[in-house]
Amino acid sequence: MKKRLILSVILLTSFLSYGQTSLYENPQFHQIAADHKVIAILPFNASVKLRPKQMKELSTSDIEKLEESESYSIQRSMFSWFLKRKGTLAINIQDISLTNSILSKQSISIDQFGKYSPARLA
Repeated sequence: MKKRLILSVILLTSFLSYGQTSLYENPQFHQIAADHKVIAILPFNASVKLRPKQMKELSTSDIEKLEESESYSIQRSMFSWFLKRKGTLAINIQDISLTNSILSKQSISIDQFGKYSPARLA
């Protein structure tokens, strides 16, 4: 358990230290989003790369749990980022607990996002 905690802290620290504050914006964003009132932030499909020694210490199941944890952590970070800019945005941000609940009810997992069109996910 202690190893997992240390590994999680290291991964979180490295993620935060290499994080970017600027986002890509599609040049046609304003045309595409003109009619949107609410956006939802999906969990990210994250992959965790470890050193060989760390790979030996964790099972495949542990790595999958770590990747899932990172996916939701990034989603929470993006939600927080958007909430801080809420006054400057012309749209509302759907709460991530509602987004995740809807995805769960539809039996759509993170690794299945590529099978659905953005319109279907919406």
